[in-house]
Amino acid sequence: GTANGTLLELWDCNGVGGQVWVTQADGSLLNPQSGRCIDDPYDNTTNGTQLQIWDCNGSVQQKYSVNGGGPIIGPAGKCLDVAGEDNGGAGNIVQIFDCFPWEGDQHWYHNSNGSLSTRGLCLDIDGNGTANGTLLELWTCNGVGGQVGVQQTNGSLENPQSGRCIDLPYDNTSNSVQLQIWDCNGSAQQMWALHS
Repeated sequence: GTANGTLLELWDCNGVGGQVWVTQADGSLLNPQSGRCIDDPYDNTTNGTQLQIWDCNGSVQQKYSVNGGGPIIGPAGKCLDVAGEDNGGAGNIVQIFDCFPWEGDQHWYHNSNGSLSTRGLCLDIDGNGTANGTLLELWTCNGVGGQVGVQQTNGSLENPQSGRCIDLPYDNTSNSVQLQIWDCNGSAQQMWALHS
């Protein structure tokens, strides 16, 4: 359903549009198919209240914190990964790699300031750069603009400071390819699913 008031339920994962949720900068969870947000009817905080979708309005009943962490899955089903076999530190490259649920450096947290972190460090644009082709790395979380990634309704992750998106160079889906920023173009090499 896509109408205001359509109720939410748990269902087998099947890839339909009604199962897609995109975290917005204001803390709401948008369903792109309906253009509506998860909503707590009448701001009812009673246990057992069934949630619904409703026009996104920025109200408190539409604010959700998605901080559980999880994989970020990109092109060819590969995961956002830090080089170094779970021992990666500041300066290690951020790459794509086969997904392994036990790998700590493939478990990303979505922070309230828009950054993505793993192992206590943040996804970072090298040198806080803004040019096409600037590479991604892991770095100490410091709140700079190069550490902010905002998921767009088309699935891309845009860095507002540069106006560019996280990109897989040349759509090369081999393991260990280092990621970069590039002009947002809606291509498959810029699609990232954030799971929590």
